[in-house]
Amino acid sequence: MRSSSTTHPNKAYAHLRESILKREYLPGQRLVAQEVATELGLSRTPVREALGLLEQHGLVEQTGWGFIVRQMTLGDIEDLFDAREIIELEVARKALTKVDDEWVNQLRGIVARTRGHLAAGKPIESIRAARQLYVSVAERAGNKVLAQMLAGINDQIELVGGALVSRHPERADEILLENESIVDAIAQKNIEGAMAAIRDHIHKSRRLHLNTTSAILAA
Repeated sequence: MRSSSTTHPNKAYAHLRESILKREYLPGQRLVAQEVATELGLSRTPVREALGLLEQHGLVEQTGWGFIVRQMTLGDIEDLFDAREIIELEVARKALTKVDDEWVNQLRGIVARTRGHLAAGKPIESIRAARQLYVSVAERAGNKVLAQMLAGINDQIELVGGALVSRHPERADEILLENESIVDAIAQKNIEGAMAAIRDHIHKSRRLHLNTTSAILAA
């Protein structure tokens, strides 16, 4: 059995991470360690440790009086999408040399779960499920360093994606269609088509994120 010193920060981290990515805590919202600790039945120490980890993973930021959910600037989003495009295209290039029926079925399962969330009227859950497609591609590539790099920014991608879909819920439907096209190209072992579809998906997401954030900052 793991000690409480290990399990308590994990419990606090999991709770805070899910709450942020589900937009139960919104960008700019203050996170009060004592309030979270009381809600979870913990002391403040594991909550502070969890907040430190979340800061390392790009989900919260520290201010002079504590932590808030991270507010992404235009520069932050541009940097994030630069990194995303480099990593996701490279892992896709490697993964597309290792296509088989079992993996294609796994990808179709991810798309089906995404569609299910949309049908249930849960666009944020839908785009979070959709991110598993790119996680699967990274794992298939077989490069542990690239997979770890993508894992390191995946929560930030979900953070900005949730903000976008909260303002433009139709984007969740578009992502589903784009991912269906990507999986179809992978199933056909159409490397050029799959790479082009992934690149187009990333570029469209980048434009929408930047346009939306620009409008928010100008308001």
